[in-house]
Amino acid sequence: KRDFNTFKATPALNVFYSPEEYSSKYVVPEVTLKFFQSLVPDPQMREYLFRFLKTKLTTFKYSPVVLYFLGVPGSGKGTFVRIIEEIFGLVPAPTAAEFLDKFNGWVVGAYFAELDEYGDTLATMREKEEAIGKLKALTGKQKVDIRKMRENSYSYEHNITFIMTANKNPLMLDEGDRRIALFNTPNILADQDWISDHGGVDNVIQEIMNKINDFCYWCLLYLFLVCNNLYFFMG
Repeated sequence: KRDFNTFKATPALNVFYSPEEYSSKYVVPEVTLKFFQSLVPDPQMREYLFRFLKTKLTTFKYSPVVLYFLGVPGSGKGTFVRIIEEIFGLVPAPTAAEFLDKFNGWVVGAYFAELDEYGDTLATMREKEEAIGKLKALTGKQKVDIRKMRENSYSYEHNITFIMTANKNPLMLDEGDRRIALFNTPNILADQDWISDHGGVDNVIQEIMNKINDFCYWCLLYLFLVCNNLYFFMG
């Protein structure tokens, strides 16, 4: 994830572009759906996540909503980011230092970016306040000034959705901020009863990766577009 490249279409997106060509290959992604039930046990928030993803997949539009996954290690937060990468291509994961840096070329071409454990990696309150301020600025409006080393800055309309992940010490925006979609992840994936039926957690993750196209088709088939206000604000 150190090379911040621009977006490139993936095979999974072809399911959305030409679903009729995939229909005969489709198999219900049962293991993937079980994974999401474990990752986000709250059915209302899980449905919101699915509908948000479908809206992103079918519109690619900017949204100020931050997808915040907070819970135990091993719950599958990293696997969720891998799913997103399989669909959208590389998800930039700037370190806290890179996020605070004035150079922000990683924004260009990205549809998602992961901010992992910033609550732990930012050492001082000043750094945390600066990170929160920058996140508010990036989610508060689509237009941003891009600065790259040895290049002139320029105005750019981004379409990033931020995925924040944390086990503890979350870096939170203001209480009640409607941009935050908080997903509690209290379950350890490897401890779920059904995991052993599929040969263990490593096999389950591989099965999920193998069924990305089926998951995309499932989203297309069974989900309606989320209401516009929910794509832009929670609640």
